Amino acid sequence: MAILDHEEIIFVDSLAYQYANGNGGKIIMSSWQFPKSRDRFALSDALECTYIYYHPKAISMQLRLQSSFNKALIAFDKHYRNQHLPPHGATILPLLTNS
Repeated sequence: MAILDHEEIIFVDSLAYQYANGNGGKIIMSSWQFPKSRDRFALSDALECTYIYYHPKAISMQLRLQSSFNKALIAFDKHYRNQHLPPHGATILPLLTNS
């Protein structure tokens, strides 16, 4: 599962769930972060990207993400192209640490 933003794409484990102090949510595995200055003139031009790993299993997921991401975007576009997103959007939970 992925969360798309203007500056990054965040990947979460769709099967793993963490719960603490009355809040719960999916576990963030990794993200692809893009620099603010993007000198691209065509969609086919290369795009600089930094991979951030938040979980040890994320490194092994990287190749699968790269190969599956384009297929997932095409399926997402096909499904949502003529639909409106929910007015309330997603629920954002606070990130809790063990400190």
